[in-house]
Amino acid sequence: RCSLPVRVANAMTTTTHTKHAHRNRLAGQSAMARICSKSNFDGQVPVHAPHLGNCWEYEGYLSAGYGRTWVKSDTKNTLVHRISYEYFKGSIPDGLPLDHLCRNPKCFRPDHLEPVTHRENQMRGISPWAINARKTHCNKGHEFTEANTFMQRTRSEYGGRGCVTCREQYRKEYGQR
Repeated sequence: RCSLPVRVANAMTTTTHTKHAHRNRLAGQSAMARICSKSNFDGQVPVHAPHLGNCWEYEGYLSAGYGRTWVKSDTKNTLVHRISYEYFKGSIPDGLPLDHLCRNPKCFRPDHLEPVTHRENQMRGISPWAINARKTHCNKGHEFTEANTFMQRTRSEYGGRGCVTCREQYRKEYGQR
């Protein structure tokens, strides 16, 4: 099914140990050939970014939603999207995770992947933390500047930022507590 060129890069090595017999069958095939054999190239089109086109979805083993496959005859497996990026675009800079621009963890299409810092990857997400971190103004419209922002203290270790102007207005209205 896969019409991608088959390279021998990242090919698995053979072993005679019976513990690795299930991987011996795949020895000699490239990692991309194995990935292609377990993939849907007509995956979903990201709703938030239709210009990216269809996702290439891995339908093999998933861990926490991300595709994984055996690359070497050791005890580790590798993320499919990292193999794909290195195969098509080259090495991934040290210390940088790949951001799925399509927000689909099963996708391994290299055009949908971008190496970014961990913080940038988190900030591009849709978690409550990321949404609040992107806000530039409080709920009443005051801008978060260095002078107008304070770190809230809560019972948990996780605080948040607050608006100095809103806090002062609250204290005037209800008195200091």
